[in-house]
Amino acid sequence: TAKDTEKLVTWFVERGYKIKGSISSHFHSDSTGGIEWLNSRSIPTYASELTNELLKKDGKVQATNSFSGVNYWLVKNKIEVFYPGPGHTPDNVVVWLPERKILFGGCFIKPYGLGNLGDANIEAWPKSAKLLK
Repeated sequence: TAKDTEKLVTWFVERGYKIKGSISSHFHSDSTGGIEWLNSRSIPTYASELTNELLKKDGKVQATNSFSGVNYWLVKNKIEVFYPGPGHTPDNVVVWLPERKILFGGCFIKPYGLGNLGDANIEAWPKSAKLLK
């Protein structure tokens, strides 16, 4: 939500970090709920073209920047966005930080159960997940 996003941004700023942007991993509100607040503060927001299309279809605020394709380097050799295919949602992406060897899987990677399956592609999800190796 906007309120949660504001709290999170404040937490980072109070610790001396500069917010350079936000990537939404899929169109559900748990990933995109803060886009409007971020946009209003001129903080760059990023989402896949498909995510922005789904947001537009639902009458929601879209990210100011979009990307397409399977791989997208937001910052060359530092922040890679990867679309493995449908899973939790048709548009879910993951974010890889190669220097730190950190993969942010968002709702595509679930530790306890599958969660909200309303927009999931259960058949494709395991095949998409195998591409993360």
